[in-house]
Amino acid sequence: MRGRSAWIVSLPTLTANGESGTVSANNYVKGDSAVVNARNLKDPSAPLSGYDTKFFEDLFLQQVAPSQQQGFKVVKKKAAEAIEGQETIDVEYRYDLLINGVPIGRHGFAKVVKVGNSAVSLGATTTDSRYKGMKVRPSPTPAMLRAWSCGACGCARRGSGFRCLH
Repeated sequence: MRGRSAWIVSLPTLTANGESGTVSANNYVKGDSAVVNARNLKDPSAPLSGYDTKFFEDLFLQQVAPSQQQGFKVVKKKAAEAIEGQETIDVEYRYDLLINGVPIGRHGFAKVVKVGNSAVSLGATTTDSRYKGMKVRPSPTPAMLRAWSCGACGCARRGSGFRCLH
């Protein structure tokens, strides 16, 4: 299959009720995935580093049914260089994905940016066995993630080629 990619890309669906789904790319053969997720913050004035493990589990595993995963934990979270003046943290996480009841260890890294009243993340995840053999860890860089808030159509980035979906 020369010239073909094993990555499967999924984009959000735009419906009359708004947007649904997340942006993701998955290479199921190798167990690699990259997903962009967003979640509202309960307290936008609180720093991202102050949010608990449950918040990050809900943010990173939006596409995974609770019955298909177990044991999510934040391995490490630390402040990162701000992206365009927005608070940013790096999070390393681990969980087991249940495939027909069999746990498959997953290890991931995410960059999380605070955007207005939301947190937006770009996560890269692989299997535990593949992770252990990697010389370079999957880690999203600031250049990979840009997120802006839309003030109910008063978009600050209107002239920058970004389209408001509201």
